[in-house]
Amino acid sequence: GSADLSRLVADQRVITNIAFSDMDMNVNIANTYAGRVRLDGVKIKGAYPVRKGVDIAYGDLLTLGGHVILSEGSIIKSESAEPPPLPYAYRYLIRVDIGRNVTFVQGESQSFFGGTYNPVRVVVEVTGDNLIVSGTSFEPAIRGVVTFPRGNVHMYGREFTLVTPQRQEQLFGGDPEKIQFNSAQFVGRREDSGVLPILSLTAELKTRDTPKTSEIARPILIVANLRGIPGSVDALRALQIRFNAYVEDTTKSPPEFYAAGKSSDEIRYLLLPEYLRESLGQGGVDTSSIARDVVADALSSRIQSLILRRIERELERSLGLESFTLEYNIGQN
Repeated sequence: GSADLSRLVADQRVITNIAFSDMDMNVNIANTYAGRVRLDGVKIKGAYPVRKGVDIAYGDLLTLGGHVILSEGSIIKSESAEPPPLPYAYRYLIRVDIGRNVTFVQGESQSFFGGTYNPVRVVVEVTGDNLIVSGTSFEPAIRGVVTFPRGNVHMYGREFTLVTPQRQEQLFGGDPEKIQFNSAQFVGRREDSGVLPILSLTAELKTRDTPKTSEIARPILIVANLRGIPGSVDALRALQIRFNAYVEDTTKSPPEFYAAGKSSDEIRYLLLPEYLRESLGQGGVDTSSIARDVVADALSSRIQSLILRRIERELERSLGLESFTLEYNIGQN
């Protein structure tokens, strides 16, 4: 590579043209990515200023380009992590492929649903080809689609499991409008915040319900459909969640599912821990009342975020661990 210093004094900039050898390496970038990286044809070319305030045309900006392949690692997004301030802008022109055994981890976020109090944590396997990263370091943009073959979404204090399209066919009776791939679509437009994807997820949770006409609890399947842009403050584009509940008819072969006749508020009530449902009482109580809905939306989440997360953080500090997670069974049945 080269570094042209002839314009250092006159224009307060250095012109570079550096090409990297193709290589495989392991990287660990805090709160970004940890794992294996393959670099193909990666170059750094353009001008960068030696001090602040030097104006460089967009086409002349220092540009990082090439092909990057990720594998055997974790993409990490932490809401609490603040990126370091950048002294100047540079351009991206990178093609990214996400290969095998890569996990996406969204740390506990309270803005996932546009600021509502519902801490969410996502741990999913991710794959994708031909993601184009462009724009500048100040205004990056991503274009392409990634899919999530399997994984879990933690919300409302409960752990939902991603549902495959094949499983969705069983649940929705082959209705093509309800079947969706678990994916994130990056549109790469500045007006869409550049790096925020349109998320589409379907996840399920098994719990138990006691119908008003019976004293015997029955298994019930809660299916959550999530679609929208995580963290968006635009109500029309923010991530929305829709609940449906199903009962499995095991007398059929193969088993069939039919709607359980539950409203969205009643389903939120079922997400409460079992002991709280019992203390609030089920018989003859309107589970769609405002008070019940507020409890279902907030209380079980606070049990996890305000109590269990504090315990985890204290154990991390006292044991000197980078991460520690408690397994708990509050409200699992």
